[in-house]
Amino acid sequence: TNAWWSGPGSLTVTFCYPAVEPALTPLLPLAAGLAVRQVAAEMSGNLTIALKWPNDVLLSGRKLAGILCERVRDVDLVGIGLNVNCRTADLPPELRASGACLADGREPLDLDAVLIALTRALETWRMRLGRPELIDTYNHHHALTGHVVQVTSPGESALIGRCEGVGSDGRLLVRTPAGLQQILSGQVRLAE
Repeated sequence: TNAWWSGPGSLTVTFCYPAVEPALTPLLPLAAGLAVRQVAAEMSGNLTIALKWPNDVLLSGRKLAGILCERVRDVDLVGIGLNVNCRTADLPPELRASGACLADGREPLDLDAVLIALTRALETWRMRLGRPELIDTYNHHHALTGHVVQVTSPGESALIGRCEGVGSDGRLLVRTPAGLQQILSGQVRLAE
């Protein structure tokens, strides 16, 4: 399992929603990613903020936010950790090379305003679950599309291929010599 880090200036929140229908469940992390990306881009003015399937938001290729979606009984939990007002230099040593902070060295952002904007954006993107615009927008901001990636899943051999984006069902599309693979879950990293 991956460890989460949260320090002063980070926003960590879990939203609770009535469970969506099972076919839409894999799209929930994508909607949450779009919401976080939208708010981070609007509040920082940095429109290059990108998404990394299935649950990361990237700033200059470094992890700015993580998302964890989980279903408990008939409730969907959407956990978000967003590094807002921290400084990269203050991250734990093992995260400094891979982590990012939104306001890093600039004027701090109002965490209440970030939370309100995030709540609104998440509700907007949740209402678009199952609509083509959700996948189209996600693919527009997806950092892995066109790159060779390695996907690892517990108990399976690593899969290497060129990422072709995300399909309408939320699966990662990876073209390998054996054809197009549709990945439901796994750890993904650039293989180039």
